[in-house]
Amino acid sequence: MLIGGAFTNLGGDADTDRVARLLGGVPTASPTGVTALAGDGQASVSWTGVAGDITSYTATAAPGGATCTATAPATSCTVTGLAHAVAYTFAVTAANAFGSGPASAASAAVTTPAAPAATLTATVLPARARVVSGRSMRIHLRVANTGTATASSLSACLVIPTGLSVLTAPGGRRTGRTVCFRRATLAPGRTVTSQVSVRANATRTVVRRVTGSVGATDVARVLASPLSVTVIPRGR
Repeated sequence: MLIGGAFTNLGGDADTDRVARLLGGVPTASPTGVTALAGDGQASVSWTGVAGDITSYTATAAPGGATCTATAPATSCTVTGLAHAVAYTFAVTAANAFGSGPASAASAAVTTPAAPAATLTATVLPARARVVSGRSMRIHLRVANTGTATASSLSACLVIPTGLSVLTAPGGRRTGRTVCFRRATLAPGRTVTSQVSVRANATRTVVRRVTGSVGATDVARVLASPLSVTVIPRGR
């Protein structure tokens, strides 16, 4: 009701909202029941909507201020670009043709997962071998990524001891007694195997240990269990 040029609210909030729609104004109510579900660098936010001529909703993350927008009548959206292993709360506003209304109460805090990581293992094959001096054998270095992220700038190396001479190492690069194999990436769940052919040289029976390792960007170097090679002189 208008009295002396001023509006007096006789019918409560419902009348206020109705007059606001007639005269023009932002929503006076805020969404309720805001909940969030955290994912990898993102969170899905849901809420209960506001009655009236609502055109959209905006969810805002704290900390950081990342947002997502849902077109009414939708009551959920996904906020992306969140940091890993951080606790976030979310508040939602409703908007109409005149602007945005007040923010809702914040959701309960949810924590985004830790960043995916590559996990590398290295295995020298065979685990044990016997070879006659003057004969050759093949040594394999198997590398697996058992983590959840791609390993980059992979470097897998074999150290060949004295008594074993490198014959071939396809794709490998030799520096002294070390042979290294480079690979740009290794995806999660993938395995790659490199090969070195060696010739045994000994005048008496000796045991030689071949060691292997692998590392990558942001992944500490991992050692493989060594290969024990028993070299037997010819004729023994």
